[in-house]
Amino acid sequence: MYDVPHLRFPEFSGEWEKYRLCDVASIVGRIGFRGYTTNDIVTKGKGAIALSPTNIENNKLTYDKDNTYISFYKYEESPEIMIKQGDVIFVKTGSTVGKVAYVDKLICKTTLNPQVVVLKDIQCDNYLLSVLMSTNKFQNAIRKIIVGGAVPTLSQAAMGDIVVTMPQATEQEKLSKFISLLDDRIATQNKIIEDLKILKSAIIEKHYRCVKKHSVRVEELGKPFSVGNLSKDDLSEIGVPCIIYGELFTTYGAIINKVESHTKKIDGMTLSRKGDLLFPSSTTVDAVSLIAPSAINVDGVILGGDMFGIHVN
Repeated sequence: MYDVPHLRFPEFSGEWEKYRLCDVASIVGRIGFRGYTTNDIVTKGKGAIALSPTNIENNKLTYDKDNTYISFYKYEESPEIMIKQGDVIFVKTGSTVGKVAYVDKLICKTTLNPQVVVLKDIQCDNYLLSVLMSTNKFQNAIRKIIVGGAVPTLSQAAMGDIVVTMPQATEQEKLSKFISLLDDRIATQNKIIEDLKILKSAIIEKHYRCVKKHSVRVEELGKPFSVGNLSKDDLSEIGVPCIIYGELFTTYGAIINKVESHTKKIDGMTLSRKGDLLFPSSTTVDAVSLIAPSAINVDGVILGGDMFGIHVN
């Protein structure tokens, strides 16, 4: 038996049960299948879809997008696996080990990359899927049993021994419906956000076409300044807010209103002023990124790395 969670629907009582993953689902992989090479890849639609971790995006299977197709000859080297609606694709090897995707429709002529397995005949499928996708406890359990080395690997036997906790069927059903409603709300809000981004871009573009323009040199915008050395090794959980060079590409957009990183390296470092423009001094992306600055709206942020700034007049 297992203690109940702190947050629970009031009409339910009693403790939750512990189950091994292999007790509530069949874990199926390609037995004896050695994978495929570039020689086995054929033109889209001429063979079998080979599902791999790259087909998983936001816990969904993107099997209609950029699929790899292999020859039927290679596909038939091992026993057929029919993947159907309700199955779950699970990554067992590589940097994304533990990642899952729900199969929401029947897929025909399909095989599995050796990096993934499929969970079939799942009991209480909606509830179990929410556990696999969203609980820190499940991900922590995976990290403890991963075999280290150059490529992280989770054996099917170890997967089967992973413990999940579940309530009775009626509580599972209510939890699943509640989680589904939250997913629907998230999808709706994301659609609203995307529509607002499109509207924002349209307003900016229309305004830019209408206003009277004049040209200035970058050096006329204000006073340029340099920054100190700061790298990922200097970041810490607590300390003074900071921005390092790489985050201009990976974390922030055109406007920085909230700073994500911190550092304890303070002496001799450059601090931001609200309204500063931050430019990368080099790039691994493209030349356009060198002339696409970020405006920071926060005072007193430590700046460091391969960048420079302008205190705008």
